[in-house]
Amino acid sequence: MQALEAGLPAYFGERELPGIDTVELHPSAHRTSFPLEEVQVTLVDGRRAALLRKTVSRSSLSANAAAAKREECFDARREVAVYRELLARAGLGTARLVAADGTPDGSAVWMLLEHVRGVEMYQVGAIETWRAAAAWLAAMHERLAWAAADGPASRARLLTQGPDVWRLSIQRALGSGHATLPAHTRDRLAASRGTVIAMLESMPVRVLHGDAYASNIVVDDALAPHRVCAVDWEMASRGPALLDLAALTSGSWSETAASVIADGYVDALPPSSPWRDDRRAFQTALAACRAQLAVQWIGRHPAWLPPPDALDRLEL
Repeated sequence: MQALEAGLPAYFGERELPGIDTVELHPSAHRTSFPLEEVQVTLVDGRRAALLRKTVSRSSLSANAAAAKREECFDARREVAVYRELLARAGLGTARLVAADGTPDGSAVWMLLEHVRGVEMYQVGAIETWRAAAAWLAAMHERLAWAAADGPASRARLLTQGPDVWRLSIQRALGSGHATLPAHTRDRLAASRGTVIAMLESMPVRVLHGDAYASNIVVDDALAPHRVCAVDWEMASRGPALLDLAALTSGSWSETAASVIADGYVDALPPSSPWRDDRRAFQTALAACRAQLAVQWIGRHPAWLPPPDALDRLEL
């Protein structure tokens, strides 16, 4: 309660509040990798705050999420650090962190976040809204570019997406993912891994959401969004910027539709970006990032099922 009382004034944009009357908690129908509760806070003057309580711990992960989020990548304190160190003053429309606390050893953390009402992108069919989400990713990558440096990245507890990670994911794909791969695809993967890694290394390093799939991006209006909000930052990292865009455009899109969405990203980049004038180089870089995501999917724990199009994305 103390953490909540300390954080609420900033939520309401005031220095002091008259006090809390009631706090109501209800299980949320929506669940990310971790359990969520809806929290309704009512002040003594009648004003209300709609919040979400998220509990982050290894033990609270669902079975499928635990398979996807390997233990070496897990840090219960990462998401809180990202909100505090990077997002709080970035002006990106992300949820406001109202309060947070955790166990002394950092193995479990709970957060109270603004409950952003809206529609998850996987429920949206309007291509212009998908372009807006892609443009938001570009804006986020540029605005947080400073935080990809060692100091800020360390304070935000970011993962690093680099050559060691990529080589390991390929080894896992050729190992645990062996049974799902036809021989010709396995041979192509083994032969092309050096090329893919070299392409990834050549790309600008940015702060990544790290899990920028459609279920983790919310818009306030499915047809004419004014606010795009990425949620669930527990896999935030630094690495090639287009890994986030590859995640957003994954799925059953036609090649034409995926290209239109991706152009929304390029069009939002600053004029100095070389990708603005060389769309072919941009598409090649994006293909490399899609291939890397496919490799990650294939190399998951056997309980984690790759999306149906994962193998197709190995074609560069």
